[in-house]
Amino acid sequence: MLARECEHNINEKRIKPMRNTEVFIFLSLLTLLLCCKHSDNTRIVIVECNGKVDSIELINNYDSDKKLIETTHTLKGIVHGSTVKYFPDGKIRESRVYNHGKLFGDDEIYFSNGGLQKYQFLIDSNTTTFIRAYNENGQCMSNTGNPRVFDVIGTNRKNDTLNIKFIFADKIFSNFEVEISSDGKVYSKISFKNCDQEFPFNKVFDYVQDISEEKRIRVFLKMRGIDMFTKENLVYYDTLDMTKK
Repeated sequence: MLARECEHNINEKRIKPMRNTEVFIFLSLLTLLLCCKHSDNTRIVIVECNGKVDSIELINNYDSDKKLIETTHTLKGIVHGSTVKYFPDGKIRESRVYNHGKLFGDDEIYFSNGGLQKYQFLIDSNTTTFIRAYNENGQCMSNTGNPRVFDVIGTNRKNDTLNIKFIFADKIFSNFEVEISSDGKVYSKISFKNCDQEFPFNKVFDYVQDISEEKRIRVFLKMRGIDMFTKENLVYYDTLDMTKK
């Protein structure tokens, strides 16, 4: 009789409804699981840029031995962010950046020993504006262009100002900084935007210059940084030269 009563009590505990706290915890964990992971290979990354929030999907692809071979970021089904391919031992083989389905940004190819073979900044699949190539010993073999990789230039006729959105490539540099001047003599250090909605994966600086009294417009740039692979201190100079219409 005692044994039956114990069994009956155990069964009662098993079917006892969850308390409100337990239900809340259960639903919270279930929601977190559904929001952050769609399958074994996919999870959601929440990205905020100047008040705009995007849910970017990170997709991991594996080979038959369950080794990671590629990671891809997508936004609403379109490649958006970094895409990385790996060697069988897990080292990065290739990394490139897409902006809403279009190649735009850092593009890197690595040796199997982990050293960088080639860095370039892609504007699209056929256009590069800054290239540094290395050998397997980490020595730089060639350098083309400079870290000012792209500009969006416009004028505000109402305010009579020159408006330039500068984009810089800093991926391979440490202590990267840029100084700007309107006369080539007095330079001031610039501060990059934390996030630009049009170019969310890049170093961006918005430059505005009064051109009401100017006919020839020149903007001087001084860029410097330490190459993270060769440890060289590098300095680049560049000038934009335009005529006011």
